Amino acid sequence: MASEEEPSEDTADSDLPESADGESSTIGLALTPVKWIGKQWYLWTRDLFIGAAIVVGIIVLATLILGIWPPMGAVSSGSMAPTIGVGDAVVFSDTDRFQPAAADQHGIVTREVGMEENYTSFGDYGTVIMFENPNAGGVEIIHRPMFYVEEGENWVKRADEEYLLDAESCSHIDSCPAPHAGYITKGDNNNYYDQAQIGQAPIKPKWVNGVVEAKVPHVGWLRVIFA
Repeated sequence: MASEEEPSEDTADSDLPESADGESSTIGLALTPVKWIGKQWYLWTRDLFIGAAIVVGIIVLATLILGIWPPMGAVSSGSMAPTIGVGDAVVFSDTDRFQPAAADQHGIVTREVGMEENYTSFGDYGTVIMFENPNAGGVEIIHRPMFYVEEGENWVKRADEEYLLDAESCSHIDSCPAPHAGYITKGDNNNYYDQAQIGQAPIKPKWVNGVVEAKVPHVGWLRVIFA
């Protein structure tokens, strides 16, 4: 009776999976569940780090280009709808960046001047600005500057009576004559000037934090929800 031969080392090695260069590989066989989990965790954290680094790089670059921090904000009201809606993210630039020829000394184009110079943004004449009124709680507001007034000016004479909340004269407006120079502002979706309300003074140029350059629809919802 012929005796059974023991498999040679060459035969045993030939049963192992070969790598791309034709050599036998034991890497796949050596991965225990613990090692496999560790490898997946490494790959996940590496990809997360790379993604975070890219996002940070984009934000830093945008800040350098636009000259403002943060360079993006979320819209939480419908006062500029439908052009800029609730949940949209908007990109700002400093007022001294990208100034159009029609801009005033503060880098802003009012709707009044925009009509004269045929300058439009976001579906209407003039620029859209982001500002804070310290006399109104310092809340950030995104509206359109309608026209600029000087201190002591009876600006109602230049206003559209449709947006005066039924005020018939300067004496019926809390901020008229203008207590100081600044912008009369209005949300595109509002039927009144901001300054037609009680306690709302013209927006001083130094209260303007930036000019809206672009919008990204719906990206700002997360911030709006958790604000």
